[in-house]
Amino acid sequence: MAQRRFTEASAAKKGDRLVVRFYSPVETVGGGVILDAVPQKHRRNAAGVLEALRVREVGNSKDNVLQAITDGSPRLAPLAEAQAGTGLDSAGFKAELDALVGEGQVFMLTPKAAISLEYLTILSSKTQALLREFHTANPLQPGMRRDTLRTKLLPGRDADLADKALAILGTRGDIRLDGKLAALSDFTITYSDRDRRLADGIAAKLLADGGFAPPELEGSLADFGKEQAAARQVAEAMQGAGDIVLAVPGIHFHGSVVEKALDIIRQMVAENGQMR
Repeated sequence: MAQRRFTEASAAKKGDRLVVRFYSPVETVGGGVILDAVPQKHRRNAAGVLEALRVREVGNSKDNVLQAITDGSPRLAPLAEAQAGTGLDSAGFKAELDALVGEGQVFMLTPKAAISLEYLTILSSKTQALLREFHTANPLQPGMRRDTLRTKLLPGRDADLADKALAILGTRGDIRLDGKLAALSDFTITYSDRDRRLADGIAAKLLADGGFAPPELEGSLADFGKEQAAARQVAEAMQGAGDIVLAVPGIHFHGSVVEKALDIIRQMVAENGQMR
């Protein structure tokens, strides 16, 4: 196996034969067959590259299409690039692509881009590792922002394609996607004894005097003194879980009070047909 870098553009496709010659003196030194006409620059003797080239050398058309898509998957490369690497015409390439999608070996991101199952498995492992690290450092947050995860996971890649790759992981159940947040599928916020004590304290302040005229949350958090920062994190977790509800900036109601208000409204509408 050898990689050749030319000083001038050349027209070639997979399967073309080539002759290698010195030009001074003119002497033929060898020949071969092109396995990949549009390769990335590779390190010498890289094991994965050599294995991929062997597939291109002895594999059938479907093997070659799968290998070309796998090679381009980390870059979220367009399918046109993969087709060029196989030497197949459009009809032949599409037929093999459709078969691979049907077998679950390839996942379409858009009609013009796809990734292989092999790369999706790698991507899933990396995604879960990033989310696990995030949850360990932020146990009271419901998840990592999807745009942050995308940037860490696939830096420099097309944002729309990267989001679609994350969506596939969500559909498969590898991770949980909720709005702008991403989390491990089995992640739940778990309060420590201190967190539970702070949560109970925050709830007590919001429920004082029936809870329909709660104090400003920020002022209530100041009452926790040295634990104010921890109490703020707990309050954010409570809001994410729906235990407290932001009504207007600065004013939060306890979730049970909001439900009580809704019950009153439902009863008024049931009795009078409208609110009065």
